[in-house]
Amino acid sequence: MEPEKVAGGLLHKMWHVKTAQGAYAVKQLNSHIVTSSMQIKELETSENIARTFAQNNVPVAAALTFDNKSVIELDEEYFIIYPWIDAKTLGPDEVSITHAQKMGTTVAGLHKLDIQPKEPVNTQYDLHPADIFKNLIETTVAGDFPYSPTLEKHAVQVLDWNQDFQNAIPLLSKRLIICHGDLDQKNVLWTKDQEPVLIDWESARLLNPMQEMMTVALDWSGISTGLVYQDIFTSFLKAYVAAGGKINESQIIPAFGGVKGNWLNWLYYNLERSLGKHVDQHEDQILGIKQAGVALNILITIDKNLGTWIDIVRGL
Repeated sequence: MEPEKVAGGLLHKMWHVKTAQGAYAVKQLNSHIVTSSMQIKELETSENIARTFAQNNVPVAAALTFDNKSVIELDEEYFIIYPWIDAKTLGPDEVSITHAQKMGTTVAGLHKLDIQPKEPVNTQYDLHPADIFKNLIETTVAGDFPYSPTLEKHAVQVLDWNQDFQNAIPLLSKRLIICHGDLDQKNVLWTKDQEPVLIDWESARLLNPMQEMMTVALDWSGISTGLVYQDIFTSFLKAYVAAGGKINESQIIPAFGGVKGNWLNWLYYNLERSLGKHVDQHEDQILGIKQAGVALNILITIDKNLGTWIDIVRGL
């Protein structure tokens, strides 16, 4: 049977492949991202991390291995193969309080394991020097993209947020454990019994757990739509704490700085994609233009609501 393309990937392509031996989810890796043996090694490490969490009862979809390798090369393309799971991701308007509570409990369980690396794990923060970021902003504003007027209006703020993130890093680095690193809605499957399964572990790395907790809480509360549902946000946080997740008062503000850093990096990457970098075909550039606008609007939303969210977290 011909492979069927699966919707949802923002960086890589995913295929549903049916064979006589069974059904599989095959991830075709972006050739602009996987360009060296070091990056392949990092992908192998991330899949080993996923298997470690699976062995500790975290609901994980782990890759299949062939000769102890997860990344398969075929005709100068790279693939990772997973067992097919009969489950689906949730859209922005499908997240209920129950989903948020289950995610809060799941993330707390992941963090409570306090797993430290057995092999080198990427700890590098995605840092963008102010002068380079400023030049990229000016170039994309001049490019007259749909987001250009908003970016021009908030250019100074973007650079201030970038500085906030860099100021937060020393405080966030005081507490680091292995985390998933990208637990938004596209990376969680829900079974027919409405139980979560964590997928796409390629961003797994040493992170501050407060930063990941805050990022996931906002992701599942609707941040991608520009409107955060406070009841879902609060339900996630309460479930996280009830399941044993820890709130460190001194790291609340730095954690939000880390959240800004996540979205600034996504903004930066997609500003470059808007200009034709990191793309194979025109549709990749179109996606970059769209996602740059999404990231910018999310950063503006975070800035507007930051005080309210800090008060909620402090009140737990």
